[in-house]
Amino acid sequence: MHPPAYRFPAILLGIAMLSAGLPAAAAEAPVSATFVESCPAAATRTQVTAVGLRVEAPAQGAVPAAHIMVLVDTSASQTGEYRRRSLDAAAGLVEKGRKGDRFGLAAVDVGFTPLTEKFHAAGDEAMRSAAHDLDARTPLGSTDIVLALEQAAERLPGGKGPLAIVYIGDGPGLIGVDAAEFTRVLDLLRGRRITVSSIGIGPQVNWPCLAALASGTGGAFLMPEGEYDAKQVGAALGALAIAPVAWPLDVALSSAAADGTLRMLPGRLPPLRADRDAVMLLEGRLETARLEATFVRGDERFTATVTIPSATPRDENAYLAELAHNASPSDGVFLPLLGREGLDVARRVIRGEAATLAALSRQAEASGAHASAVRLADASLRRDPDNPEAALVRLVARRQVAEVDDSLPPDSMLNESDGEIADVEKNRRVQAEMMEQEAAVKLRAARQLIASNPEQAREDLKELRRELDSPQGGLDAGARQRLLAQIDMKIREATIRAREKVDRDLDADRRAAIGRERARLNGELQRREDKIKQLTERYNALVEEGIRIGYTQSENYPTTINGESVIGNERPTDAFKQAERSVAEEITREAPNLYANTPIPMTA
Repeated sequence: MHPPAYRFPAILLGIAMLSAGLPAAAAEAPVSATFVESCPAAATRTQVTAVGLRVEAPAQGAVPAAHIMVLVDTSASQTGEYRRRSLDAAAGLVEKGRKGDRFGLAAVDVGFTPLTEKFHAAGDEAMRSAAHDLDARTPLGSTDIVLALEQAAERLPGGKGPLAIVYIGDGPGLIGVDAAEFTRVLDLLRGRRITVSSIGIGPQVNWPCLAALASGTGGAFLMPEGEYDAKQVGAALGALAIAPVAWPLDVALSSAAADGTLRMLPGRLPPLRADRDAVMLLEGRLETARLEATFVRGDERFTATVTIPSATPRDENAYLAELAHNASPSDGVFLPLLGREGLDVARRVIRGEAATLAALSRQAEASGAHASAVRLADASLRRDPDNPEAALVRLVARRQVAEVDDSLPPDSMLNESDGEIADVEKNRRVQAEMMEQEAAVKLRAARQLIASNPEQAREDLKELRRELDSPQGGLDAGARQRLLAQIDMKIREATIRAREKVDRDLDADRRAAIGRERARLNGELQRREDKIKQLTERYNALVEEGIRIGYTQSENYPTTINGESVIGNERPTDAFKQAERSVAEEITREAPNLYANTPIPMTA
């Protein structure tokens, strides 16, 4: 499930450096409300209030040494200039590390590949080697951000000192992030008090997801824009990523209103920082609300009570209702609200949507689709009640619709088959939605299968493509093209993974054959050594036998007695002959001359 699909405007250095370096609001309590803005209630919506909270800066002191896990995206979108900028950002981050900080490096795409076994100082040889390995990786696949964060959290050690994850890339792609999985990984990170910061680099950065991730964990989010290069941004993020964060534990929210029902979005209060407002949306009537919470910041633990004053509802804040409406199904986990600046970005994006809807309503009215023009104008005015173009189109279109209604015959004269046509159309839409959901499930299964069996995954994807490409499928052209584009991308990835698997299998077979040949040679060598040992023992035994018999039976050899040669009756021993002609020759055959013993022919 995707976060709300907002288009990101060009902003200098991300979201204005996320208010880095702004002084904390002066207040008696350690936590204070910095701003309150509200939009009025309407027939179809409740009152929505945006509240900014900020914690006082801690007493001056050195920040303890931190462990930072750097995740660099190596998916298919990170090629060429984007790869270079990602490497520059990682280098700038590590180079600005303090003496006591320790870094780990990993590549993330469809999987998580650690490039360092342990955490090292910034200038260690292991970090330089890991950076070289990172540069040599081939960009492939998409980004599984949930898996990457889970694996990174497991590698971070426990103990004192800040724990941080820094992600460099464009975030999850077309497949997006499921709300339940995103909530689960946020709970994991908050439970271990790990901040997640990001540097957005890529052709299309999923900034709402990365901003929501930073907001939910007390991290930061920057994008290199304009005169700021990636290395400068990486260096700037180093201090923001390990800044002290106040983690909320027990939170209670109450209101003095008659009904007293308030809903907070996101559902869990974000961690608070001293250099940025934490923004939350409150649905319901707000009259002098109170927020009571216990916070933990390093070794410090404190309780704060914040009084949230009521604000005068203004129509210009109608975008808050649309923001809350989009965030409500996921309990606000995808709210991209990083400080007051993040709220201003959301306002500009939603008002941009209102302008687009107003233009579409004008086109619908010009083409005679008056009912559609009214619906589009209403949608535009919900986002921006002050849009004059949408207000004018709605007024004109409503008059046209009223005139058409007056000229229509009574309902009893309408064709009764309209209901059947509507039912057929409804069934077609339901069937199309089911096919789209089934295709999404098969795509996810294929993504998981690619890692273990890319050939089968490719065949499954081709079969799914044939099903969707069939004209009897019932999908509209836009949904079909979107799904086919995702499938084609996965087929290309599966093809590359299959080639890699073939290479790995061939390499494994080659190593197995080498192992078998080595074992055969070792066995043959051992057999020859054993045989030579036996022959040597036999040779020594024969020589000893010849010596013993030769000296004890000297009469077997010629001797001179009284001037005459006398020979004994017994035959002399042939042990020496057997040792030389039989055993020694067999030893020679089993152990030929060494290369160094080979005679060198003379040239002259």
